[in-house]
Amino acid sequence: MNATAPLELRNLLMGSVLTQAVQTAAELGVADALAHCEKDSAALASELHVAPAALQRLLRTLASHGVFAESAAGRFANSKLSEHLRSDHPQSLRGLALAYGDSAIWRAWEGLSAALRDGGSAFEHVHKAPLFEHLKQHPTTARRFDAAMASSANMINDALTKSYDWNRCGTIVDIGGGSGATLIRILSAAPRARGIVFDLPHAAATAARHIAGSPVAERCSSVAGDFFSWIPDAGDTYLLKHILHDWDDETCIRLLGRCRRALPPQARLLVCERVLSNETNQRYAKLTDLVMLALTQNGRERTEPEYAALYHAAGFRLLETSPVADELSLMQLAAA
Repeated sequence: MNATAPLELRNLLMGSVLTQAVQTAAELGVADALAHCEKDSAALASELHVAPAALQRLLRTLASHGVFAESAAGRFANSKLSEHLRSDHPQSLRGLALAYGDSAIWRAWEGLSAALRDGGSAFEHVHKAPLFEHLKQHPTTARRFDAAMASSANMINDALTKSYDWNRCGTIVDIGGGSGATLIRILSAAPRARGIVFDLPHAAATAARHIAGSPVAERCSSVAGDFFSWIPDAGDTYLLKHILHDWDDETCIRLLGRCRRALPPQARLLVCERVLSNETNQRYAKLTDLVMLALTQNGRERTEPEYAALYHAAGFRLLETSPVADELSLMQLAAA
């Protein structure tokens, strides 16, 4: 009998407690309050307007897992992990933490067994509407979702920038480019390139604000639109990052077909996604595949042959697949 097996399983079950604890610390702004010095729980609680004893219990638990640091004197400081909960950190994950603990997204997991039995997304079983329709009606969750996507982008933007020679590009169109953080980072490293962030109106407005305050403002613009209806035809390089995994095969082929019609001759389409393999240590990609099952309408991560089949059906050929970071790959496509 393996005596450690039940302990390992029990610890996995406690993961939901840690998620809520990290989310609460992010919501309170604890990491921001500890940005410049360590503090005891009483002083910190007074600053954050919470109960000192309860805050001390929260932080000592998180510190035991490396999120925050606790001294022998009972004072708390940021750790290398909690630094990434600061709102001003260049690789801040505060937005991701807030979204993971948002009540609408958290409750979606209650519908996972229904999704397995009856199909569809867990989110829709619980909320009676698809995720993206729900976001249109619930601005707080929408803001948190957008911030989570920006947090995720911050983690891999540097690696993505280094994974391709963007200086060869004339105009890069980031389809579904969200806040514009990815394209701003790419253009900062490719001074000869220009760029367009293309997304739905609310995201395009956010991107416009970020672009205006960036060093690439003169070379970048934001355009609003629905990529299922049209895509700007002004680029020679098109980027789809974390887009295809949101949709089923039929919808992906429709979107890729729209891209195919927009691309000028000799243009390239670059797709950045997690490509599933049979490796048992590929844990995060397989967890995100489960997130897709919970949150989206038939969204999923895919293997390279599955992606290649989508590309072929939409009139593309897969030229090359190269690793980026965090189990992500960059797939280069050209018209077939």
